[in-house]
Amino acid sequence: MRIILIISICFLGLIGKTQNKHLVWVGFSDKGCSEHLIEQPLKILSEEALDRRSRAGIALDATDLPVCVEYLKSIANLGHEIIAVSKWQNMALVSLNNVLDIEDIERLNFVAFVRKKRNFRIDLYPTVLKSLDYGVAFGQNEMIKVPYLHDLGLTGSGLTIAVLDAGFRGVDTMSAFRHIRE
Repeated sequence: MRIILIISICFLGLIGKTQNKHLVWVGFSDKGCSEHLIEQPLKILSEEALDRRSRAGIALDATDLPVCVEYLKSIANLGHEIIAVSKWQNMALVSLNNVLDIEDIERLNFVAFVRKKRNFRIDLYPTVLKSLDYGVAFGQNEMIKVPYLHDLGLTGSGLTIAVLDAGFRGVDTMSAFRHIRE
């Protein structure tokens, strides 16, 4: 019984801690300390990315520049947590401890706007036509809208796609995976 009580108190403490956070989008007025990088494209994009852009006729512009690190540090130094950063939209998702802290951020000379993050969901995908047979993997593919993309003719052919996979423990010793080791 004592264990359940301790776990309950810890759980309630975590809930209280996360409920006191307020998420806001902070938009920046410019790219600030990153603007000089437009003259040094290899510092912000790989040679392969630059070649792809060249073939597609896409010129470098301010949206390719990273958000100014000094801007992010200034917000963090006010005691706020940077959750995510979008270089294309030139903004950051910031977690505030108090909603009144918005005014502190708005006073920073490089901040263009502060907006409360809204939670909403829009279903952008119509019913899947199921033009390909995915077999037993249909459910997994449907979750990430692969059939919908295939029905649009998007297959990823000719694109370079990064796949990051850390694997999982035991693949080198479990008997179920013996066939890939032998």
